[in-house]
Order: sequence, then C-alpha cells, then structure tokens
Amino acid sequence: MISTLKTTLSKNITNARGWKTSRKIVVIESDDWGSIRMPNKETLEQLSQKGFAVEKCAYLMNDGLESNNDLAALFEFLEKRAITPVITANFLTANPDFEKIKKYNFEEYFPESLEATLAQYPNHSKVKDLWIEGNLNKYFVSQLHGREHLNISQWMTDLRNGNKETLEAFNHKLFGISDNVVKVRRKSYQEAFGIKNNNFIVDYNKILSEAYFDFERLFGFKSKTFIAPNYTWGEDVEEITAKLGVTHLQGIVSQRIPSEKENRIILKRNYLGKQNKFGQKYLVRNVSFEPFSDRNKDWVTSALKDIKNAFFWNKPAIISMHRVNFVGGINPSNRESNLILFNKLLNKIEDHWPNVEYMSSNELAKLI
Repeated sequence: MISTLKTTLSKNITNARGWKTSRKIVVIESDDWGSIRMPNKETLEQLSQKGFAVEKCAYLMNDGLESNNDLAALFEFLEKRAITPVITANFLTANPDFEKIKKYNFEEYFPESLEATLAQYPNHSKVKDLWIEGNLNKYFVSQLHGREHLNISQWMTDLRNGNKETLEAFNHKLFGISDNVVKVRRKSYQEAFGIKNNNFIVDYNKILSEAYFDFERLFGFKSKTFIAPNYTWGEDVEEITAKLGVTHLQGIVSQRIPSEKENRIILKRNYLGKQNKFGQKYLVRNVSFEPFSDRNKDWVTSALKDIKNAFFWNKPAIISMHRVNFVGGINPSNRESNLILFNKLLNKIEDHWPNVEYMSSNELAKLI
C-alpha cells in the first residue's frame, strides 16, 4: 500500500511540472535499435550451460539484433491500424569489432559499422532498407542513442585483466552480459557514459561525433534528440551533443550522473521542457510499457493508468517501450505476444481518446 502511494505521488509530481498542452499526444520511445545484445539462441544456451545465470535477465533471454522478419512484422502491424502509431526508434550506430579487438590483444578498441554487423547475420539482408522505409513512411522514426551501448573503458579493462566471464562472452561476440548474471562483481557494461575505468581512456567527443555523423550518413538527416544508454550521462555529454546540434534529451525523471570523484551515481530530477545550461531541453518518459520484462504484470492496465495521469496534468504521454519488445530472433513468442498486448493498449488509448495524436520525439521537441 505504501509503495503504491509513493509511486502514485511520484507520477503526479513528475507530471505536475514543466511544459503543458491540452492536446492528447502519445510518444512511443524505443531504445537499442542496431545493437547486438544476444547474438542468437545457440549462444544463450551455451552460456547457460557454462554457468551464466542468463534466466535472471529478460534482455539476454529475448533481445537480439532486429531481423528482416521482426521489422516486416512490426511494419505490417503499424500499417493495418486505422490510426497509425509512431515508433521513435533510438539507434546505436556501431557495435564492437570483436575480431579486430582480439587481433590487437585488447590493447585498442575498434567500432564496427552497422552495415558490417548486419552482413554477419542471416535474415538481416533487408534490415537497413526497412529502416529507411520506416522513416519514409513516418511510423518508424530514427533518433540517436549513441555509438555503442557499451562502457568501453570498463569492458576493455576487464578484457585486458583476463576476467574469465567477460572473455567467455567476448568469444561468443557478446558484450552486453548483464552484471546480475555473472559471479564476479563488476560495474555495468551497458552504461556507455557511466563511470569510467581510467586504465583505458575513452574520448566522448570522438564517440559522440562519430555517432552523430554516422547517424546522418545512415538515415540522411540529423538527429535532433539524444537518449543516453541506461539514462546515465553527465554535463560533458550534454555539452558535446549540444555543439553537434542536439536540441532535446530523452530520458526518465531521474538522470543518472556519474561522479568519477566519488565513484558513484548521483541522481538529478528533470521535468518536461526543463532547460540545461547548454540550451537543451529534457523530454521525460512518464509511461512504461515493457511486457518482455514481466509476464505476470498487467501492462495494458498499468500503462493506461499512467497515460490518464499524464493527460490529467496536460502532459503528453511519453511511453518507454524498448526494442526487445518487438524482436523474436531469440524467442519468437516474445515478439508475437508483445504485439498482441501493444495492439490492446493502442485500442484502449483510441477508445478513451479518439482525438489522440501520435508523434515522434523530434516532432514533440519541435512543438515544445
């Protein structure tokens, strides 16, 4: 009861402040497109046999690089609806080049382009064309998530130091091995702009600049918004992205700021339309729809409640729905069951608010 009251209070506080509109706007923000995560089902099974507690992480159990089938199924779903929803697909523009990193004995880090990654996977020959098609049809709108979903300094340091679990995952071309499935305690590899390990120096300006211009090369336009992996970033990332041309930062209410001095994460509360010192404004997610993560939860009812709260406070409903909900390469039933639930949610939204407007994050940013 107390936990529920705290959650409700927090939702109201989040929605009470900042930019307002009487329009019923729904934005669906979906992270992690382009990133590998679990390479295939065989790798998942092999890691499980070798003692990795993969069942503790729903991402590892379900998430993989989007395939021809995944995108075709999603686009068919979107096109069939009377009112077409819009997915803001937040992209990583590279993955680690495992072969080259190994060739140089873990002394240097090398990124691999998305085209090179796609070429290594079966059933991915049409993926890039489908990305472009989705953007042209304006129901799958790309925005920038970064270069890799990877804390390079932490990962490379552990590879150099011979961390057995990290090396085993590396040999399977997997970098996103979650910290809760391994036996040796370590920091997250997923927080690309999290706390650094100074034994391996990284250059955020280089990483973000490459990501920004690779994104433009891939899609033919500049990304106006940016979402940092794991909602973790500091002022240095804001300054760099602002200079590149990013006007709005996607995130949740609690920004996770890495403190190198204190070796810990500091939380900062943001609200919709709040402006930072570099002139950027924050977009704050206020609805969660992540059915992959908990099969026992009533996600449709929960999300609908959060949407009602957002609209009560004259806020757009900004829904978090990661890529993992739309892919089925590891677990085909994951994609199928989640699309059914997504359909139910959209039907409920349109029944409750027939004047609903679906927007991409960059469209909402422009409106703000």
